[in-house]
Amino acid sequence: MRSRIQQHILPAFLVLLLSCTNSKQNGTRSDKDTLTPALSDKTADSLRLKYSHLISNVPIPFDVLQKLSNSYVVYKPELMNPISALSGYNQSDSKSLNLGVYGADLTYIISIGEFKEFASHIHTIKRLADELGIPTAFDEGTMVRYNLNETNRDTLQNVMYHSYHEIDRTLKANDRFGMAALVVCGGWIESLYLTTQTIGNNDNSGSYSELYNLVFEQRKHLPNLINLLNDFKIPPFGKIITSLEKVRKLYASSTDNNHLSLEEVKAISEEVAKLRMEITHGS
Repeated sequence: MRSRIQQHILPAFLVLLLSCTNSKQNGTRSDKDTLTPALSDKTADSLRLKYSHLISNVPIPFDVLQKLSNSYVVYKPELMNPISALSGYNQSDSKSLNLGVYGADLTYIISIGEFKEFASHIHTIKRLADELGIPTAFDEGTMVRYNLNETNRDTLQNVMYHSYHEIDRTLKANDRFGMAALVVCGGWIESLYLTTQTIGNNDNSGSYSELYNLVFEQRKHLPNLINLLNDFKIPPFGKIITSLEKVRKLYASSTDNNHLSLEEVKAISEEVAKLRMEITHGS
């Protein structure tokens, strides 16, 4: 079934996730975060600056929405991470990464308007957020808003903005940068995965040209993301960085400074799919 895609999967999800104030909030580090080592104030401030830099390099979602308003693609629910996979996420790293993955999937659902998948995904995301000690992101009032507007695209986008703003605010307020970095990373990877898989074997023409543009635009986010993850010297950051470096090399090997070929998108898609499989496999 063909559906009009209001797709701002890649940049919009990152904006939703990262958008927040840059000043340090009051709070204490949660015992649930075993990913972030003890940080000096100088180190924590450095990480906050990196988040701000990521935000400044993400396109405004409304601009992307307008640019893609005439694009048509086939909705492929099989591309999303199955809800059944949730039971396999037992460690904080898997939970953080897949909180980002499921958030990108929910953005995909809302953007295309296939709302029958909405309820199961929002409850999955709520469960992960609660288990990570971020209950305010999906409190009772927020869930009521979701339930009352489960077929209203604009309202759902606004409520999602609030939820992921709260995730980001809570994690950063308590210097839980390890979790925050993995949520960002999971969302970015899933977004790129959804976009490249949607392109499939279609060349850079017609309704797919904007999707090619979206994939190409993500090259500028990779150095920032890798630089952020490099601050954490423990697994699983090292494996993710290695995979992201491979993706960066594929972008760098492009023969055109302004466009990607189908072969280049396929190569990026293959590498992203490998990393995404590792993330969604769970631990």
